[in-house]
Amino acid sequence: MKKENFLKEVNRLKGNTNLKSDKVMLSAMSDLQSAIDTMNAWDIEGMQKSTQAEYESVVGLLSEATVEARYFINLYSDFELEANEHWTDYQSASELSVKISSDLNELGIDGDSFVGEFSNDLANAESKGQAAFAATQNDFPDYNKIVDITEQWL
Repeated sequence: MKKENFLKEVNRLKGNTNLKSDKVMLSAMSDLQSAIDTMNAWDIEGMQKSTQAEYESVVGLLSEATVEARYFINLYSDFELEANEHWTDYQSASELSVKISSDLNELGIDGDSFVGEFSNDLANAESKGQAAFAATQNDFPDYNKIVDITEQWL
């Protein structure tokens, strides 16, 4: 029964209170209309549009975050490589300093005073190398999570 017909029926039945079956039908129709009104109160299409817009926003943010994460991973790899190369160069320079000092001492020249002017440079290089190594161990605790996330969004 259409809504207009239902309203006509309601008005007709209001005047005729002797028909029990009509009253039951009127009550059932009223319950059904109430259920339909409750059902129609939901804005499913609006909610779907909002959800779709939020989804697209999140996917866009994840794409941007993935680009940034990949950049960070590459930068971190470069940092790690540079830190390793720096440490290798420090070790070579330190070994060379010890060798030169020893060789000069064998020649009767005070090798420590000759290479001593480089001791600050070597000490600074050692400190920088240790700090870089500590950074690779401690300063990027979520590195693996970032890698995992970027691999999921390939």
